[in-house]
Amino acid sequence: MKSPHASNLEAARSLRAALLVLGLAMPLGPAWALSGAERYAQDCAGCHGEDGRGSGPDAQGLAIPPSNLRQLTARDGTFPEDYLRRVIDGRDLPPAHGTVAMPVWGSEYKRSLAGQGERLVQERLDALLGHLLSIQDPPAPPPVLLPPQP
Repeated sequence: MKSPHASNLEAARSLRAALLVLGLAMPLGPAWALSGAERYAQDCAGCHGEDGRGSGPDAQGLAIPPSNLRQLTARDGTFPEDYLRRVIDGRDLPPAHGTVAMPVWGSEYKRSLAGQGERLVQERLDALLGHLLSIQDPPAPPPVLLPPQP
């Protein structure tokens, strides 16, 4: 017996295929479905750098230096996925976002997807967040405490 999720996935694929045939949907080709690393290279590396440390070629022109995206888990050991999703999508903006130098990506993704829906915007954000998680620096080892000298 098929799970409800599998049935819903089949129905969604059938509907998408029908819409493609009717010309009511756009195919999801490479430009639509970039990996998180490719999306990062295209949308983020200019400011945050290829390595995510905030040293991209466009960083010098910003009034507020870009964050080191490799240190997102350093504060408490957890990846702030919900916060980052809001920031990248534009609902929770740091001062540098929303300018010509750093667009609000949720709005840009929605515009570039030409009405293809919020689901695809979230898929782009998921891919990007997965990449950001994958580039986190390992936690620093705990300090070694030496016994007091007599």
